[in-house]
Amino acid sequence: MSVHDSYLIDYTRVGELKRLMAVASEAVAGAALPTAYELFGLDEVDPIAEHVRDYVIWRQTARSEGYLRRLAAHERRTG
Repeated sequence: MSVHDSYLIDYTRVGELKRLMAVASEAVAGAALPTAYELFGLDEVDPIAEHVRDYVIWRQTARSEGYLRRLAAHERRTG
């Protein structure tokens, strides 16, 4: 989803977005334009690196009851 000059995208597909934006900008502007993103997507790092494994495990951790209540309230407010 585009937001001003930024995008909201799943952290596992950042590299794909960058590749597609380079292709699109080359088709329109004649050159692949650089992206200014300081962090890497999960699809751009070594999948066996310890910090990556830790992050994937953390993302798979069950959400607490308090988190789920806050999320449900947010979804009721925002649709």
